[in-house]
Amino acid sequence: MAKDNNGYKDTDDKMPRAKRIKNKAPASVQITAEQLLLKVRKGQVGEIRPPQQ
Repeated sequence: MAKDNNGYKDTDDKMPRAKRIKNKAPASVQITAEQLLLKVRKGQVGEIRPPQQ
C-alpha cells in the first residue's frame, strides 16, 4: 500500500505510526503501580461508588 507524507497507509483508518523510543535508560526514581494506587487512595475523600447506569 502507498503511504502519504505523514506516514499513514492509504486507508480510511488514519492511525499514526509508533514513535521511536529515544531514552531507554531507567528513571532515577522508579514508581510502581501499587505506589500510585496508594497515593491516589490517600487523596480520595469518601467511598468509591460505581456510576449509576
